Amino acid sequence: MSRPRGYSNATLDNLWAKRVKEDEVCELCRVGFKGYGVLNAHHFHGRRNHSVRWWIPNGICLCDAHHTKERYSAHLNPAWFQETMIKIRGPEWLEDLIKRTALIFKWQKHLEEIKLYLKGELEDYL
Repeated sequence: MSRPRGYSNATLDNLWAKRVKEDEVCELCRVGFKGYGVLNAHHFHGRRNHSVRWWIPNGICLCDAHHTKERYSAHLNPAWFQETMIKIRGPEWLEDLIKRTALIFKWQKHLEEIKLYLKGELEDYL
């Protein structure tokens, strides 16, 4: 199946990232970056897992330091990061995320479902 025009992985990733970053604060340090600085939309489970690639709870808004730059960051210390996210979001969040990652998911087959989900989550951006 060919990809529908305007809905490439990159397009869906960008829409997802806007929603994840909409509060404009790092979820770990709560530092805001309105109008300055850089915020990143981090996938807790990587983009290769399409069953959660565009699921909003798989996204975490992080400042540069907590994303990749500091010793205690998502990429440099994943065990610390997982433990911290469980404290912030609760063990139920991780359990649900793990269940969803086990689903077999072909994004082309579920494109309409993804678009409706993102449209509902991103009405201000579409």
